[in-house]
Amino acid sequence: MTVARRAGVGGRTGPSVATVALAVLLSLLLPSVAGAVVTTEATDPTPGAAPSGMTATPDGSVWFTDPADGRIGRLGPTNAFEGFAAAVPSPTGRPPTALTPGRIALGPDGALWFTATQGGFGRITPEGQVSRYSQRTVAGATGITAGPDGAMWFTVPGQDFVGRITAPSDAQVAAGTARGVISVYALPAGSAPDDIELGQDGALWFTEPGTGRLGRAVPDPQGPTITEVVVPTPGSTPSRLSTGPDGRIWFSVPGTRTIGRIGGNGLVVEMPLPAGVGVPGDVAAAPDGALWFVESGGTRDALGRITDAGQVTRYELPDPQGGPVELVRGADGDLRYSRAGGRIGRVDTLRSAAEQPPPQAVPPALSAVAGRTVIVEVVSGSVRVRRPGRGAYEPLEAGGALIPDGTEVDATKGRVRLTAETAPGSGITRTAIFWDGRFVVHQARVAGAATEVRLTGRLACGSGAPGRGTTTPRAGAGAQALTRAAKRKGRKRPKVGRRLWGDGKGDFRTRGSRATASVRGTRWLVEDRCDRTTRVRVFEGIVGVRDRVTGRRVTLTDGAQYVAPGPRRRR
Repeated sequence: MTVARRAGVGGRTGPSVATVALAVLLSLLLPSVAGAVVTTEATDPTPGAAPSGMTATPDGSVWFTDPADGRIGRLGPTNAFEGFAAAVPSPTGRPPTALTPGRIALGPDGALWFTATQGGFGRITPEGQVSRYSQRTVAGATGITAGPDGAMWFTVPGQDFVGRITAPSDAQVAAGTARGVISVYALPAGSAPDDIELGQDGALWFTEPGTGRLGRAVPDPQGPTITEVVVPTPGSTPSRLSTGPDGRIWFSVPGTRTIGRIGGNGLVVEMPLPAGVGVPGDVAAAPDGALWFVESGGTRDALGRITDAGQVTRYELPDPQGGPVELVRGADGDLRYSRAGGRIGRVDTLRSAAEQPPPQAVPPALSAVAGRTVIVEVVSGSVRVRRPGRGAYEPLEAGGALIPDGTEVDATKGRVRLTAETAPGSGITRTAIFWDGRFVVHQARVAGAATEVRLTGRLACGSGAPGRGTTTPRAGAGAQALTRAAKRKGRKRPKVGRRLWGDGKGDFRTRGSRATASVRGTRWLVEDRCDRTTRVRVFEGIVGVRDRVTGRRVTLTDGAQYVAPGPRRRR
């Protein structure tokens, strides 16, 4: 049984009593899986329905878009579905213009606004009357939200800008095509802004996955003031955001499987998800004081819950399978999620533990403490660690580990990701990847201290070259033979005894026997060579080098190198 829809202005018809009864019955009969807190899951009876973007309204309803079917849907407080064609009537009597809706948001004028694949934006009243902002220059808008200035704000990733739409007049709405004012504001090239949300500070926050930043726009009649916050972890692509349980902005980073938030003074706090939790997507705050997120890529469809301390719990969704898409908090405080198979679920986050099975718990996210512990994770190959006071190495398991300061890491046969806190109690981390060497991790317990990785292990120089584990010939025949051999070889490059590659940004320092390399980003190599020199090479970015023998300091850029000389020999 389907809900009839009429094309044209208002395209709305009410569902029959049988349809409402069937929808309610289906939602009540769906079982809960052990560990789940889903109380109901209603299925849209429209064939092929695929709810996508969602927004909640004060009357307890949830509005959603159905791009595949070109319609806007509404799920009422009693789980009754209604459908409206996303089509704008022509004032000349021609066939209505069909729209493909994307995301949707409640406007300050009480109507629902949605992005349209055809360009411009659509607007639908609670009664189902559809109008359109026809603006060809604004194509490919994704995020949309109501601003504090009585206008709607949006993002256009393909053109790297955020924009603002004024509400139309009643006469424009009656004509079917609204022609208000659209203003756009340029962002840095490649920023590709996506989600956008009004924060409690009165500013518009938006994600910039293309540049790994979060943007903040403060509306002003002369144009907004736009600032940006960088997510510290290299390669971060912040995707969806929401005002969190603490009133601050929280966001998801699918590529690094991280949930982040904007802390005090604009500082970014990143919380990696533990093993067993999939890729985070849309996020929403719940009345239980935690942030919830949709999860994809796991063994089963699930929702995740994370506290401000990084404690994560995973809740599996009921069968049949069908990945969750969007997440929104309803007017009643319960969370709603859209899901494949035409389903919209409701999550009661405040149900007491006595009324539900215990949730599926996962270990808390690892948390680095400046000067005390760092997080190490295997990127590829095999990595071993030897903690202070232990004589033997142990393999680093998948999922990572928290290791104490002074631990030795063997990454000669693999790559390891190292994450450290920037300052005690800051919650801000920096990350770099190291490989092709062994090193000891050390960090001072003071604000701004660099995380130092010191090359370790014997110099692999053989018996004929000076280095650690070898003996330099004394003055005499042996020394003369060594000198003659060196002259015969001419300017042949000295043999490398040990080395370590690094790739990352932040306060990291690689220490060799004769020089240290302080990283400003992003790819560098430090080699202790068999002639007792240390060479630093930069392949990308900037590195500051300090010669530990002479005290000299130099700055290296792409393609440059510095060789710290060895000790002078007495003649």
